[in-house]
Amino acid sequence: MIDYQLLIFGLFTGMASGFFGIGGGTILVPTLLFVGLQIKEAIGIAVVQMFFSSIYGSYINNRKGFVDIGIVLPIGIGGAFGAVGSRYFVDAVSNHTLEIIFFSFLLYAIYKVIHGSKDIINGSHHDINQLNRVWLFIMGLIIGFFAISIGVGGSIMLVPILAGFFGYPIKKAIATGLFFVIFSSTSGVITNAIADKINFINALTVAIPSLFGVKIGIWLGSVSSDQSHKNILLVFYSFIAIYLGYRIFFGVPNV
Repeated sequence: MIDYQLLIFGLFTGMASGFFGIGGGTILVPTLLFVGLQIKEAIGIAVVQMFFSSIYGSYINNRKGFVDIGIVLPIGIGGAFGAVGSRYFVDAVSNHTLEIIFFSFLLYAIYKVIHGSKDIINGSHHDINQLNRVWLFIMGLIIGFFAISIGVGGSIMLVPILAGFFGYPIKKAIATGLFFVIFSSTSGVITNAIADKINFINALTVAIPSLFGVKIGIWLGSVSSDQSHKNILLVFYSFIAIYLGYRIFFGVPNV
């Protein structure tokens, strides 16, 4: 029997993926936790959804000229290698610890969205095109390891870094972030499947409608100004951080 809740979650997660350039785990994992799933099961569903939405969304963004292959390729390859090691990290820590790590990354993302604009105005950002490709690979390696460990594609870290620290145009940063998710989510699906942590029926029930959502989200992003994009991104991150903070500090911890 089809779970219509999962279909709806998939559609709205896909819209978030397209609009914010995220894989979808940032919103899908907390949503699945809210309806009663354990975080490791939620992560398994999320990586499959991210795989589908990132490929389709990147295809659309590339046609619009928003994907810089020279930058995202070394970061993405690093992310794929980093995601492989995440399997062992997930097995070694508790659900509650994973939630705390997820919460910490959200706070970091909010900080970079707020202060990144000031860095750009003050001229203190750096040009990512001047970085050696080895450093881009290492950046992706670190992001991929921690991102898949907490059920996100890595864009929640990469987009604020690109837009805030390097002053990368917000729409290209979002498109680059979603393209990066292809690499990390591919490794995430493989490693989680090997560990038998994916319920593929539920995962596909979420992933397929997310493709329709991605197209809607990218269209909404294309008609929004850069400043509107940043402001909505900040509200989005803040809402999820508040929920997870409440769950961690006032709820019943998972083990």
